[in-house]
Amino acid sequence: MRTDAFRGMAIYAAGDAHGGRSHGMCSMDGYRCSGSLKTTISRMNRSSGSDERKNRMIIAAMTFRLYAPWAHSLKEKRMVVKSLIAQLQNRFHVSAAETGEQDKHQVIAIGVAAIVPHNAMADSLMDEISSFVEESTEAEVLDETREIR
Repeated sequence: MRTDAFRGMAIYAAGDAHGGRSHGMCSMDGYRCSGSLKTTISRMNRSSGSDERKNRMIIAAMTFRLYAPWAHSLKEKRMVVKSLIAQLQNRFHVSAAETGEQDKHQVIAIGVAAIVPHNAMADSLMDEISSFVEESTEAEVLDETREIR
């Protein structure tokens, strides 16, 4: 069985049980499922156990303040911001967005967030993202904050 999650929805492919032909879409709570898909979901929920630590997810959040002295207009700044955000999203599969300083053309504020299974992976990911931001742009890093929840 394979489970792919996308924005609160899940696609359940019960190919092993039905000869590879049965696919359906259900909400994560299982209310809109029917038949064998609902049975498959309830089996998944029972097999996961009640150990809360096993299902715990960690949120790794970072903010960067960058200084780009060569940006003399908001249009030049927007090109740098869009490029950096796209690179972060594509390379690390994280959520990234411009979070502030949107009216100042030389200061860039970017927020990055990811869900990871444990603290060690959060630290490692944040170290990689920090190194990537410093190497991939000519802007100077003024401030970097990290938070693990």
